[in-house]
Amino acid sequence: KDGSGFAVLHQFTFATNDGGNSVAALLQASDGLLYGTAQAGGIAPGGGDGVIFQMDLAGSNFTTLHSFTGGDGAAPQSSVIEGTNGALYGTALDGGTNDFGTVFRMDKDGNNFGVIHYFAGGTADGFGPNADLCKGPNGLLYGTTISGGAHNNGVVFSISYDGSNYVVLHHFGSIQNDGVSGYADVVVGPDGMLYGTTYFGGTTSFGTIYAISGDGSVYSVIERFANTNAAQPNSLILGADGAIYGTANGGSASVHGSVFKLSGSGFTDRNVLNPPQNLGSAWRISGKGVANRTYTIQFTPGLGPSAWQTLGTATADSLGSWHLDDATNTSMRFFRTMYP
Repeated sequence: KDGSGFAVLHQFTFATNDGGNSVAALLQASDGLLYGTAQAGGIAPGGGDGVIFQMDLAGSNFTTLHSFTGGDGAAPQSSVIEGTNGALYGTALDGGTNDFGTVFRMDKDGNNFGVIHYFAGGTADGFGPNADLCKGPNGLLYGTTISGGAHNNGVVFSISYDGSNYVVLHHFGSIQNDGVSGYADVVVGPDGMLYGTTYFGGTTSFGTIYAISGDGSVYSVIERFANTNAAQPNSLILGADGAIYGTANGGSASVHGSVFKLSGSGFTDRNVLNPPQNLGSAWRISGKGVANRTYTIQFTPGLGPSAWQTLGTATADSLGSWHLDDATNTSMRFFRTMYP
């Protein structure tokens, strides 16, 4: 970590038992070994469709665990992650049905490789998954795509470990000045929300930071880059201090990239109201905030001079979700939350 001891552990050769052009980060799995992907090489003709490989920390015992052949995926740009079940999961940018990309799983010894989702593209699904998967809330995997979806701007999706329950949670471009192209993965914030970036979109097409709940019911853009100090953001990480950090590729003419931090009342203390839900005899007021925090819910009959009145309080669960039912069932009310 002090910069000494630099060594090349493996040089890719594009051979049928090797990879080429590895663009993703490595994973050190629970067995202590390193796992990675290369977007080329392997047994497929024409330079190969990419591989998944394994080696130890010294760079020895390099092994190609899987060679993509097109139908099961091609050109993986992302890292593999280790699921809670010990298997490896990842995405391939291309290949699969109609060459729209795949989500795959595999045992760490290379056995039992299987595609658990073939991206369909069109208006109902995304295509071109570029980013790592994320182990998110509710025991699901989360990811993004560059393109596809209702506005052909990419999507955010969730999927079970066995490939069932695939759901598109958000179509980029669904709200005004939304992000475009989910090149980067999502991370779980300290409030239980998922945070990610888009490379384009926003008010000036220089990218965004967004937040989305695990079920997709809450979505908001919390930063739109303006190019003055940052543009085209990359993946985010969660720091030990509870803040989120990231880098941006560009900026204004005098800025050639930047490192940024997301923290404070606009992040860790975020509170988002969901649309009221009609229960028939009551209206359910719900939202997303900080885990285990108690919120005060207030109402007013109109947005005139009427004073706000307290309806009650609700304590958020471990994921930050809370709700309170308004049994008065009046025809019109406005609601807000307060803390403390």
